[in-house]
Amino acid sequence: MIRVEDLNYAIPAAEGAKPVLRGLGFEVPRGRLAALLGPSGCGKSTLLRILAGRQRADSGRVDVEGPAFTIHQESSLFPWLDVHENLHFGSLSGLDPALVARLLRVAGLEGFESHFPHELSGGMRRKAELLRAILSQSPTLLLDEPLASLDALSRHRLRREFKMLLREFPRTVVLVTHDIEDALDWADVIFIASHRPMRILQVIERNANGGLGLDHEGLLRVLESSENSNLQEKR
Repeated sequence: MIRVEDLNYAIPAAEGAKPVLRGLGFEVPRGRLAALLGPSGCGKSTLLRILAGRQRADSGRVDVEGPAFTIHQESSLFPWLDVHENLHFGSLSGLDPALVARLLRVAGLEGFESHFPHELSGGMRRKAELLRAILSQSPTLLLDEPLASLDALSRHRLRREFKMLLREFPRTVVLVTHDIEDALDWADVIFIASHRPMRILQVIERNANGGLGLDHEGLLRVLESSENSNLQEKR
């Protein structure tokens, strides 16, 4: 579970503090995936750093069931470790070999256990990172544009495989993305964020039938409408 209440953060500057987050509040129930959509530079990555405990807010309350595991835009695999060693890194009690083998097979990484990150494609590196996140047993996952560097087909396949993993190994997830399809395919709830200082303009949740009630064009219209309203408020 993640709960954020009246969160405020500003960047200190000689000409005065520059607000990044102002009065931000939202909640993600345990086991749900929330997608955060918003303009570039609005503070989404700053929010993830605060949720991960790597940056302090100026005020407000943040409750995160943790520790959280973060996947950044850039690969976080250790380049001097092979896939097998990366998956096991940080495991104090050891991992079930049968489980690791099964997940490698599901992700299409069977036979690549002894390969180093530079020997893998971008999609395979991302699969290894997502498997490491699942195997870490962290209750909360923070994903910062995890599929940004992949081609459309790789994104589609990886979204499908990660959805399968989350059904079997539920986690509370916050996904920062600019890709509407990522949000539509993955999210249980979508938060539409404003320009800086960031606040939540709109919340879209899946209904009892599992639908969001809108398609790609519909979500694009919501984003455009929210941005226009936000710009009018600033004038």
